[in-house]
Amino acid sequence: NRRQEEILQYMGSTGKFSYRAAITADMKSENTRARSGGKKDPYILSAGIAYSDGPFWGAVTYQKHESWAATTLHASGAKSTMDDSDAESYRIAGRYIADLGNGASLTLSAMWENLEYELNDVTTPGAALRAFGFANSIFSADGTANQDVKFDRDAWLISGKYAPGGNFDFRFLYAEADDLDVSGGAGMSTNNASQTGADTTMLGVFYALGDSTELNVSYLEVDNDKYGEYGTGISAKFAGVGGEVEIIQFGILTMF
Repeated sequence: NRRQEEILQYMGSTGKFSYRAAITADMKSENTRARSGGKKDPYILSAGIAYSDGPFWGAVTYQKHESWAATTLHASGAKSTMDDSDAESYRIAGRYIADLGNGASLTLSAMWENLEYELNDVTTPGAALRAFGFANSIFSADGTANQDVKFDRDAWLISGKYAPGGNFDFRFLYAEADDLDVSGGAGMSTNNASQTGADTTMLGVFYALGDSTELNVSYLEVDNDKYGEYGTGISAKFAGVGGEVEIIQFGILTMF
């Protein structure tokens, strides 16, 4: 969910399948900010395939960030907190639209995601994880220097939209992020990582003003576990460690 600069993208379709792939255009451009002055070639690769047949749509996607963290996260000065890094994500999603007759419909969607990070030869494991935005309270000890650290987490969501016909429709979403699973990091306290999950709920009423503009009134809640630190997407730090945030929104959306 980012607007990445300088990418090359290919899109195509065959029958009921559509597919796309993208890669950063400046891949293999050497970056000397990795630890110990080692040169790295950071790039992002993203690919996905989708299937659509009548009311059903499904997709599988994959994304890889090679050496991205190692060349962008810095402890101080120009050098990184690690020698190399690898990050991967997998997503499976599906949607079904049921025709209820007389212009009414019910849309149900679901998605599962896994994010996995591997950090190699990390100067200070706890500091590197904090550079990702994780709270100090998760890692009460920084661990032994110069070792590999791996962490991942799963997340899933369900959502729906009920359109009774006319300009109004009603929507909901529930999403849940599981706790972080941290491995490696000898000497680093990760006990609190088992309380780093969160869940969010959204309820909204939407009103269409023509084909491209809609009004909405929505309620959003994000509830973190004791050491969770998820926000609303509006601001990464909006909820804070272990925090809960509630938002009531009156909005207008125009699609170009």
